[in-house]
Amino acid sequence: MIKIGYLGPEGTFSEKAARMWLQCVSTPHRLEAKENLPQLFRDLENGQLAQIIVPVENSIEGAVTVTQDYLISLPGIKVLGEISLAVEHYLVAKTLLPLADITAVYSHPQALAQCHRFLERHLGKAKLVQTTSTAEAARLVSEAAEPIAAVTSADAAAKYHLAVLAERIQDFHGNKTRFWAVGLPETCTINISKEHCDFKTSIVVALPYNRPGGLHMILTEFAAASLDLTRIESRPTKKELGEYLFIIDFLGHVHEETVAKTFNKLQSKDVMIKVLGSFPVLT
Repeated sequence: MIKIGYLGPEGTFSEKAARMWLQCVSTPHRLEAKENLPQLFRDLENGQLAQIIVPVENSIEGAVTVTQDYLISLPGIKVLGEISLAVEHYLVAKTLLPLADITAVYSHPQALAQCHRFLERHLGKAKLVQTTSTAEAARLVSEAAEPIAAVTSADAAAKYHLAVLAERIQDFHGNKTRFWAVGLPETCTINISKEHCDFKTSIVVALPYNRPGGLHMILTEFAAASLDLTRIESRPTKKELGEYLFIIDFLGHVHEETVAKTFNKLQSKDVMIKVLGSFPVLT
């Protein structure tokens, strides 16, 4: 039996994404909740977990840089699959009460940012308190005696028997978060075929030295091959100020001839490529 970790406690969007991923995993498995992203990656690296489910990007707040930095630095692990979830946030409390009585609002920093306009308009005097997850915020509110609230999911509100004060308070409708299943490919059997879903590839590219037009040269090769880029992000190398790596996602599989030829052309121009994974996309 393999262990698959997610950002806990129970009731998080990460758990929901994990359960979607489990529909594709035929190997016997067990879910384990962890307190934070660094712990998930540590337990994956030391073998306590076979796979982890981690957020990688939100449509409002952008990239989750902690996830990106771990994937760049850790050897051997691959992105095995992508799960895209619609994210709706609810304002909840232990009992129904006027918003003006709320002294503090608890939630994950990403959730607080995604609901910034609502919170500023209706709870401008309340203190914003960051937690490790939206479900952890719900748990803390369920145990509190003071009039505090949480920004959390409908599932977490139900699990902790909380009263819903306001529904769907995110600033933008269509709010989505992408999660990646990460681990060693040999840890389990995944029942997904290329015929039944889209495949995406994520790579990290770098130039051996800074030169004018370097990024343009890389992107030109993808354009010439008609490869559809879905994301490009820059991350500092953490060596010198002004030096960057680029994370590029595109539709297609690393074993496709067009992709292989594009990689060969880039490598002939001294572009360094690390493949984070070629993986199915679940929505």
